[in-house]
Order: sequence, then structure tokens, then C-alpha cells
Amino acid sequence: MADKKKPKNLEELFEQVRKERSDDLDKSFNYYDKHTKKENQNYLFNNIFNPAQDKMYQTLKKGLDEAFKDDEAKVHGKSADMKKVVAKGLKDYFQSVDPGVAKAVEGMSEDEAYEHLVHHYDAHIGAGKDVPSIRALAESYTKDKDATVGDIKRALSGLRETHAQAAVDNLNEHVINTHLASYRPIEIASYLKPKLEKAGIEIQDKVVFSKLGIAELIGVYTGLEKGEWGKGGYRQYGLKKKKESKSSAEDYSYSDKKAA
Repeated sequence: MADKKKPKNLEELFEQVRKERSDDLDKSFNYYDKHTKKENQNYLFNNIFNPAQDKMYQTLKKGLDEAFKDDEAKVHGKSADMKKVVAKGLKDYFQSVDPGVAKAVEGMSEDEAYEHLVHHYDAHIGAGKDVPSIRALAESYTKDKDATVGDIKRALSGLRETHAQAAVDNLNEHVINTHLASYRPIEIASYLKPKLEKAGIEIQDKVVFSKLGIAELIGVYTGLEKGEWGKGGYRQYGLKKKKESKSSAEDYSYSDKKAA
């Protein structure tokens, strides 16, 4: 965000997010716009999350080399060694990204530190169906009789960009929850209706539009402001251009928006 001091880590960024929280929808969406602007998203990825991923990988790689000596060494049954290596890597990661999480391990046993760090890391990246969990990866390899140190290094290296982007995406959800989720969908829908009118778009399916949740309504807002309606176009939200029949409706493109 060009008009603000750029945060060095999540602690500084979360402080900014809290300070700029507003009860005014215009200001809330304005902050959302600034946060999701391409330049800011690039800054977060390139200067906070990706460098921390690289740092963590180097720590993990060094730890694996020290613990197992050889890339062809088997890791089956070496759960305790693996947990130590992973915990050290995650601690280095959080020292860069979110120092409070790293500091919290002080006074913890090795097992406690591992549980603390993998829990917060997987939450931090929104681990789930589409985002591989660091816990699942680390623990699954020690149960595989054929898994080697080289396998783990390759898997971890491949996850760096995926996890960096997942952290950005999860942060974006936090911003939505802080700035917009306190509003009821009907309030956001009412806020958007005059903007739709101005853009030459009307509600074609009132039931579909009335059922939109906050995420979908933010999609409507993004479509109006940036012309980015997604694969389903504006019709997925129960909308159509004025004087447009249902059968002839086409996706509302950015060029349409500029001409409206």
C-alpha cells in the first residue's frame, strides 16, 4: 500500500488492519481495494512470504543433512528426528513472518514446540484439500518404508511457492473477516445496488441475488470495480445488463464496464 509504511511481517500488518477497521462500508471496501491491489499482493508474496519459505527450506535441508547424512537415507520410523528438523525450520519461518508464534515456544518441550508450530503453520496457510499440510507431509514420510531424505527435500522444495501463495490467500480472508464480515449480506447487497444501477446492470434473478453470501457479494464488487467477474460472469450472481434478454445475455467484460 503506497500510502502506508510497508509492513515487515504479519505483526505489523495485523496492526495496520486493526487500526483501519471502519464501520463505514466505503472505507471498508477502500481498505480491501488497497490490500488486494496487485502491487500490494506482489509485495506480500515477494518480500514477506516467499523469502521466509526459502529460509525455512534451507533450514530444513540443513537439518535433514545433519540428521540423516545422505539423500538416499531412509526416513521410515524416524519420527522423532523428523519432528526436530521440521520444528526448527518452522521456527525460523515464523521468526521472519510472525515473531510472536516463534517466541511462544520458549519453555516448551520438543514435542510441545513441534505441535505448536505445525498447528500454527497449517492454520497460517489454510491447509486443507487444496493446500498440503506440513504436518501430513512430515509424518507421512516417516510411515513410508521407501521414503528417503531426497524425497522429502524435493517435496518441500516444490511446496514453497504453493505455501507462499496460500499464506497470501489466507491473509486476504483475514482482511475480509476484519473489514467486511461484520456486515450482514443484506447490508452489502443494499450498498451495491446503486453501483449496479450506475454500471447499467440490473438484478435479473432476485432470489439468486438475495441468497448471495459475503464472498459472492465481494465478487460482485470486484466485478463492478475491476471488471473481473470470474468464469461465470455477472450472470452467476443473478445479474444482467439493462435491456438484455435472458437468452442473449453475455458476460459483462471490462470493456463493457468502461462503455457503460
